[in-house]
Amino acid sequence: MPNLFEKASIITTPTAYEDGKLNSVKPAKTFGSELVTNGTFDTDSDWLKLNSNISGGKGNLDGDGQVSMLWQNIITQNKSYKVTFTISDYNELGEASIVNAYGDSYYTITENGTFTVYFKHTVSNGRLYFRARNGAVYSIDNVSVQLVRAELDQIEAKKCLADWIHTTALKDLNN
Repeated sequence: MPNLFEKASIITTPTAYEDGKLNSVKPAKTFGSELVTNGTFDTDSDWLKLNSNISGGKGNLDGDGQVSMLWQNIITQNKSYKVTFTISDYNELGEASIVNAYGDSYYTITENGTFTVYFKHTVSNGRLYFRARNGAVYSIDNVSVQLVRAELDQIEAKKCLADWIHTTALKDLNN
C-alpha cells in the first residue's frame, strides 16, 4: 500500500487551534442575538436582585457586610458566551466577580472600565450573576450577553472541503 503523503494531490497543514480542533484557517467568531433584557439599566426591571438596586441608569452592588448580586437566567449549559459590560464606581475592596449559580468565577473584576469576557457555561442552572462580597462596591452598565457560534456557511464550507480531501485522497491511493 503506498504512503498517503506520497500519492496525495493535496495536503492541508493545520495553522490554527480552536476548541480542541486543528484548522487550516481559524474560523471567525460570530454571535447570536442579544440575550440580556435591560442591559443599560434604563428601568428597574428584568434583573433579579439581592442586596442591590437599579438606579441612575446602572445596576448597583454593595457587598459591604453582605453579599450583593444582580442576575438574569439567560444562559444554557455547554454553550459558549461573549459578555461585554462596563464597571464604574468600584472601590477596589473585597471580591467583585461574575459567577455561575455554584459560585464558580467567570471573571474577577479588578478595576473600572469596559470589558469583554468569553466563557463556556458548564452547569445546568442558567443564571449569570454579577456578585459583590467582602466589602466590594461597584456599578454595572451596558451589559451584553451573546451566544458564540460559528457561521453556518463556514461549517458547510469546511465539510465540503473535508469531503473533497477525503475523496481525492482515496482516488490517489487507488491509482
